[in-house]
Amino acid sequence: MIALPNGPIEVVFSIDTTGSMSRILDEIQARLKDMITRLQADIPGIKFAVIAHGDYCDAEHFYVTKHVDFTDDLPKLCDFMNNVGGTGGGDVSECYELVLRMVRQNLSWTQTSQKVLIMIGDAYPHEPDYPLNTNKIDWKEEVQIYTQSDVHIYGVHVFDDLESEKFFRMISEQTFGEYIKMADFSHVCDVIMAICYRERGAEFLEGYEREVRSRFGLAALDVGLEGVFGALKRVDSKASNASLPTAIRTPPLSPLSSIDSMETDPQTVVPYVDPGSGSVPVSISLVDSTTFQSKTRKFPKSVKRVVTTARKPIPKPATVSAIVNPRLRRERVTVNNFRYSYLDWSVWKLAVQPKSGVATDSKKWINNYDFLVKKSLFRAGFSNTRYLYEFSVQTKPGGKRHVVYCDVINHKKLSSDWRDILNTDDLKDKVDNVMDSKCRIFVRRAVVSRAFRGNKKYSQLKSHVEELYDYVWSQTSTRDLNINGVDIA
Repeated sequence: MIALPNGPIEVVFSIDTTGSMSRILDEIQARLKDMITRLQADIPGIKFAVIAHGDYCDAEHFYVTKHVDFTDDLPKLCDFMNNVGGTGGGDVSECYELVLRMVRQNLSWTQTSQKVLIMIGDAYPHEPDYPLNTNKIDWKEEVQIYTQSDVHIYGVHVFDDLESEKFFRMISEQTFGEYIKMADFSHVCDVIMAICYRERGAEFLEGYEREVRSRFGLAALDVGLEGVFGALKRVDSKASNASLPTAIRTPPLSPLSSIDSMETDPQTVVPYVDPGSGSVPVSISLVDSTTFQSKTRKFPKSVKRVVTTARKPIPKPATVSAIVNPRLRRERVTVNNFRYSYLDWSVWKLAVQPKSGVATDSKKWINNYDFLVKKSLFRAGFSNTRYLYEFSVQTKPGGKRHVVYCDVINHKKLSSDWRDILNTDDLKDKVDNVMDSKCRIFVRRAVVSRAFRGNKKYSQLKSHVEELYDYVWSQTSTRDLNINGVDIA
């Protein structure tokens, strides 16, 4: 059976919850209740499913996937989103291939519904030879199956990256969805709502566009939103409310259980089913490592990560020794997911800022040529107390702080040690570079607790932190980092 043009609408939105996407997760969590309430009022019978995912390497410390199956239960959806939490992510690519198969096999689609997948992310999928892709899922084959289905995929692409753009554009164009370039995190709920209205009908989309434009009064619509509505109103649109070509037919997707049900073994192989055979796959794949009760074993916690270099193809490992545990990029790890968040941290304090255009109190700031350095940030403490410091860079006032460096100090002169850190030969050039780009540097610190220290020597404490996290300003990091067009490293 195929989707009926005016049948009930079922919408899945999959969310990449790795560190770089944390603001997307925050935005959806804040506005989900209002968004779903509004859509349910305007589109009777609409149901939603949500998939949150990190990457395979997140199985041990976070999760690989969590999901809630199709429902119109608003409290259930809100409870899921509010408790899902972020993940770390390891390398550049993420497990989008896993999500594509999971949407196809692990959700309880209604056979005659209008089926929509909104995939939100900023990276690209793993290839079949990626060692942690144990089912050898080929995302290109998954997309090919979707081209013979009635699921429309809307690729919502965040950030500027050519390789990930190719992926999001391909999955959208080949499934009669639409590629959406999202320039501002705060637009994500407007994007989701606009897609839902487009699937309901052109007049619904036009009405919502008028409403959004009215927010801006006499001013022009935000450029990013202008692009979103422009893409969704394309004249060659093949949204679900239009009649589908006769060639677009698919066997019904395998109806599975909801969030409360049994999850399956990730090693289970999903047989390919010829769309013309009329049969439905019996076995399913891909464990959903949710916090809910599972009746079979979850994604194996013993998986190890693969050291990769950004934007380079992942080679097949020649030996077992090639599989190791890469560090998480510190700037991508959210506050709640930081391993040492249990320490008693100070608030982030502005420590260094550009000199130009800033009115400052000379009693509080030191004039250091082209930038200003705060004279004092922290109260004096006990001598011989060890502190863990973290430094972050903010590319624009009010923007996100990107953590770039850490150090552990055994205090003697407590008022100046953080400045001594930035004044080392390793960091001077980095500080000068971000100051030239009009960035600001923040500092925070925490007392090194007995639980953190354990049996480690003082000299080992910093390396202990850097075993888990890759700080881009550290000597152990070999990568570059560009945020909002600013070369931070």
